[in-house]
Amino acid sequence: MHEFDSWERTLKAPTRNPDYNGYTEVDDDFIQELMEACSIMRTYFHSYTRPELGLDYYGITIIPNESLSMFYNIVTQSHAFHRSEELSDLASLIIQAEREGKDLVHFGI
Repeated sequence: MHEFDSWERTLKAPTRNPDYNGYTEVDDDFIQELMEACSIMRTYFHSYTRPELGLDYYGITIIPNESLSMFYNIVTQSHAFHRSEELSDLASLIIQAEREGKDLVHFGI
């Protein structure tokens, strides 16, 4: 299971809180379908000092606000979008983060 949440941009690297129940969870099968399309999306791995492209499948990815519209398009144009409540929830989270000027954090499997 992959987990996503909005993230306030700080110098501190994100860490997963095991006691927090507010993560948007997305099944691995859906994430695998998105991986190739995400490979050209600007991101950061583990902290803002490590610019990368795509999602860190096993680690932490920060998706900056400027990449959220691309990520939203990838999620909503996937084949599974219309049959997945998880992807619909993720799309809603992306919209919320974009409106609030926040980034998104992804915790891989």
